[in-house]
Amino acid sequence: MVVEDGSGTQYPLDVSAGTGFLSVNGAMAAGESATATIGYQVPQAANDLRWVFRTTGPDAAHALKETGKVVFAIMP
Repeated sequence: MVVEDGSGTQYPLDVSAGTGFLSVNGAMAAGESATATIGYQVPQAANDLRWVFRTTGPDAAHALKETGKVVFAIMP
């Protein structure tokens, strides 16, 4: 998970910028949820920000194929 700005610069997750870190150990069942607060240190002048989530491994690809979606609630 990274934040990427309009110029393509990527900002990695920064555990010191948030209040916690979520680590899921194993598969999550359909409909199951997990909650965490994560943080990034991004320059104030950065613009056109987007959050990039990439899945890896057969389990993640299978889950996405089976459900057809991944839902994120992004709060300010």
